[in-house]
Amino acid sequence: NAPTLHIQEFTNETWQARTGEPLPDHLVLLMWSLIVSLYPLGGLFGALLAGPLAITLGRKKSLLVNNIFVVSAAILFGFSRKAGSFEMIMLGRLLVGVNAGVSMNIQPMYLGESAPKELRGAVAMSSAIFTALGIVMGQVVGLSTSRCTWSRTSSWPSAAPASRARSAACTASARSAARRTAPTASCCAACWPSACASARTGSTSTITT
Repeated sequence: NAPTLHIQEFTNETWQARTGEPLPDHLVLLMWSLIVSLYPLGGLFGALLAGPLAITLGRKKSLLVNNIFVVSAAILFGFSRKAGSFEMIMLGRLLVGVNAGVSMNIQPMYLGESAPKELRGAVAMSSAIFTALGIVMGQVVGLSTSRCTWSRTSSWPSAAPASRARSAACTASARSAARRTAPTASCCAACWPSACASARTGSTSTITT
């Protein structure tokens, strides 16, 4: 997953700013696991909510009301770094999951009921097709944060400060003989191979001289 390192770093930095001590590696992994798992949990809640919502408000109004969840999640994601709260990311993931659970149940229902009879099957399937297309587009856009190539990571709220410091951190970690933490090592290998290669070359020449 493209933003894995950025969110783990943000979680660790936030905790360290609050308590003065960094999180152990296993707790960073636990926090990341919770952030990931809250999305399908929200999808379960959304799927259970979809039926009563469609009957009470109707198909179209239910989809309009459902936008509240994703807009709220986007606001939480966007201001999570400024607020210094990884809990906002967790809550945002839960709300996005609720939105997905509701929409994936009500969208095919609404499209199938409103489409002409001869196009009903194709129109009802378009929801799944465009969902898969959106996932692919999200992964492509995420390449900018995982391989540091396409676009600037400054566009990601939780990645901007980390991206500016990553080159120096990876270079220093490559020169150091001490054990590196997993996020720094993987960052060095994945995003900054040239910096790490030059650092190793520099450290080798220093030892030789």
